[in-house]
Amino acid sequence: MDYPLVTVRTAVYNTGKFVIPALESVKAQKYPNVQHIIIDDASTDDSVEVINNWITENEYQCTFIKHKENKGLVATVQEFNELAKGKYLTGIADDIWEEGRLFEQVRIMEEAGENCALVYSDMSEIDEEDNLINQSFLSKKGFDLKAMPSGKVDLSTFLRKQFIPAPSVMMRMSCVREVGGYDQNLFTEDVDMWIRLILNYEVRFSSQPFVKYRKRSGSISQSKNAFIHRSHLKMWPKYFDQVDKTSEKALAAKMLGSIIRVYKFGVDKSSALEGVKFLKKQYPFNMRYRLLGFLIRSGFPKKRIGILWKSV
Repeated sequence: MDYPLVTVRTAVYNTGKFVIPALESVKAQKYPNVQHIIIDDASTDDSVEVINNWITENEYQCTFIKHKENKGLVATVQEFNELAKGKYLTGIADDIWEEGRLFEQVRIMEEAGENCALVYSDMSEIDEEDNLINQSFLSKKGFDLKAMPSGKVDLSTFLRKQFIPAPSVMMRMSCVREVGGYDQNLFTEDVDMWIRLILNYEVRFSSQPFVKYRKRSGSISQSKNAFIHRSHLKMWPKYFDQVDKTSEKALAAKMLGSIIRVYKFGVDKSSALEGVKFLKKQYPFNMRYRLLGFLIRSGFPKKRIGILWKSV
């Protein structure tokens, strides 16, 4: 059997406490053809020292890049992709891979053929001390593992409920490049990539949980929540003229949700109003969007804005 090259990317920022178990799980794969790229984005903890020591002690073959200044996730992802030489691309941060992940996902991709751009799987969940929290991430989210989307998937299926756990993904690099690579203007670069891959290619699912997803303490702040949805407001409009009516309706619902969240968690109205402006242009006779624009401009209470559209 041939073992096509797999590029593994590891983005590090102040994860010195968790990065070694992640690296150990990559090393334990024993897959014979790996290009492992590790980029530290100017960590302020001991991440660099910890990784340097581990690489030396294990005589581990990899590319380790240390940024002197923080460049952010999107720029770091672009750097990864410029260095990637593999037929397939996957990544790990502070999670832990199950033994045999690379062998199995490569097998699935090879058997599926060139029109399969992505394979994803279920995940288990662990805490900061490696204790098992949940055996099935997707089941917890309400998915039926026997009916997960696979093959040529309609975009509206993905938009209605995002079914791809990011840490479980392996992608075909030729497909990533064919759809134009990552959009550097977006913070949510993975979701945007998956949309383009779903529109143009097939995907595959494996019910085997290849990843132990690490749930860390703390929650997303309101400012970060608003930042994520501002990025979404740049992303959704890109696809309105590329999809059928069913997916367009799902896009409009996602955009409406992003508008409400940007307003609810944001510090200004401008991004939310730009989103409303776009929807009003797409649907000039929809009074719902006109009303939403009026309420945002008039300073409707942020805590109550979501009550108007409970389905969002």
